[in-house]
Amino acid sequence: MCEGLTDRFDITLVDAVEKRAGDPRQDVAVRDLIDADTSRYASLFEGVDTVIHLAYKNPGGMFGNAVPPLERFPVEMQNIQMAFNVLTCAHRAGVRRFLIATSNSVTSWTEQNRIHPRLQDVIHPDDAPFPASFYGWAKLSYEQLAFLFANGDVGRKMDVVSMRIGAPRPVELADYGDDMNRYKRDLAAYISPRDWRQFVTRAIETEDITNSDGVPFIVCYVVSENTRRFMSIENSRRVLGYMPEDDAEVIWAEDVRHALAGEHPHPGRVGPGRAGGASTRGR
Repeated sequence: MCEGLTDRFDITLVDAVEKRAGDPRQDVAVRDLIDADTSRYASLFEGVDTVIHLAYKNPGGMFGNAVPPLERFPVEMQNIQMAFNVLTCAHRAGVRRFLIATSNSVTSWTEQNRIHPRLQDVIHPDDAPFPASFYGWAKLSYEQLAFLFANGDVGRKMDVVSMRIGAPRPVELADYGDDMNRYKRDLAAYISPRDWRQFVTRAIETEDITNSDGVPFIVCYVVSENTRRFMSIENSRRVLGYMPEDDAEVIWAEDVRHALAGEHPHPGRVGPGRAGGASTRGR
């Protein structure tokens, strides 16, 4: 994400580890943001206009899926504590706007039980959130926690953009084997680097994100203009002026042709035999 943004913004990066060999990022301030003693890192927020909170402690495997569900709870609670710490530091420092990475997994139950069985066509940001994993539950907790800061329940109102990120990785057919359901699902949820940077730029620079209730808070699905997209980006277009330029179906057109019209005749959306939906591959 930093590529293409560093020419436009002055960025301070914070991570829990030092830079490794070959790391292309700028210098990184090493801090443990889970530490409840915020005085150890509060100074990093001074004079900052916008915070982009992407940090996540993984229990193990892809999005923690190597860990039994009930064993994930303690680590996800640490992630919630980290979100609270960062929100608190930003609020105290007078930060104007806070972008927080939540996930499409916030509505993974709806995806699995309503979208793929064809009972619903599109998930909208204002649909009731029902996660199907502790990962999605924790991400929803960040979102609701951040709303308290946007609503002014802790003092002044701080702008919040909740980013329900789709699939921020290449959708290469070779990585999916015979799992056409998972492949088609990720074609729908893909977010390209170019569109990801555009979204973040618009989320930072849009002057007013106050909703009709007077709260500077918006929940957005962060996906590209994918042919198979089932997550609504209407509010991102209307409020932020987000106009995605990429479509996974076009980027990997040759793969799609082979997968869906040739060797694997499985056109259309994910079928009834889907493999877990957002809980296995969702951001």
